[in-house]
Order: sequence, then structure tokens, then C-alpha cells
Amino acid sequence: RKILCEDDLTDKIIIVQSGIIDIETIVDDQVFVIESLKKGSILNYRNFFFQSNFKVVARSKTISTIVFITQDTLELLRSKNEDINREVEKFLELEENSKENIDRIVLDYLLPNPEDDIRSPDYLRRTSKLTNIVKNAAIKTLLLNKKNRAPKLKDILKDAIA
Repeated sequence: RKILCEDDLTDKIIIVQSGIIDIETIVDDQVFVIESLKKGSILNYRNFFFQSNFKVVARSKTISTIVFITQDTLELLRSKNEDINREVEKFLELEENSKENIDRIVLDYLLPNPEDDIRSPDYLRRTSKLTNIVKNAAIKTLLLNKKNRAPKLKDILKDAIA
């Protein structure tokens, strides 16, 4: 069952409580699974804050429980919990500089850290960010190939890093 379709306006953050949600795109009539989101994954957080459209398809692979956080719910949480408010403000400050590039972002999700992982949180964050950059570049390449235009490496890297 589709949860979000390409070009849907994103008016909620989605948290996977149980089950598996596949993030996928279609290229040449073939479904390409980009990532399988599991418990603790957060979907749609950037698009939510910047009122951007979803760029790929999110489909429930198994029976899943998901939690939706709407703008009203987030405002209520922020008013009742100073830590949440502070973290949201910090996120918005960091992301404000890249707001003009939001339409270039295809993948908009966070994966939970494995609980038994002993690597530093900074390392895990950086690895996750770099993985998303590579996947965004791969999707960009697939979309450009779909238009029968050979992608230029400098364009892919420029879009992926932005």
C-alpha cells in the first residue's frame, strides 16, 4: 500500500513504529527499491519543514504501524517540551542555509542507529549523510538516463553535494 506518492505535498512527518516501508522509484517500468525503512526511521522531515513535495514513492512492504506528526502536533510538542523546541530550532538553523536546494533532495529520511553500534554518533551521522548523497546521485543518474541524456559527472556531484 502506498503511503506517499511522487509529488505529494508533505504535510506530516512519518515515524515507522513497526513493519517495513520501502522507498522506491520507477525507472524504465522497473521498480527500484532505494531503502527499506524499519522501526525508528523518520520519513519526510526536511520536506515537512520546507513545504516541499515528496520526490519518490513510500510503500508499506509489510503490515506496518506508522505515526504521523502534523504541524499542529509538532507545535503542541514544542510548547510542552523545551528540549524538542530547542532541537527543532537547531535543525531549522542548520537547514536554512540549504533551503534553496531543497528541491534537489530526493531522499528525505533518517535511519535509526543500531543499538549495538559502538561507533561515535558523529561518525554514524556523517556516514548516513554520505550514503544519502550517493543514493541521491544514483537516482539523479537514473532519471537523467531515463530522459536519454548522458549525465555529466560534474552536474551529478554538484547536485549531490548541494
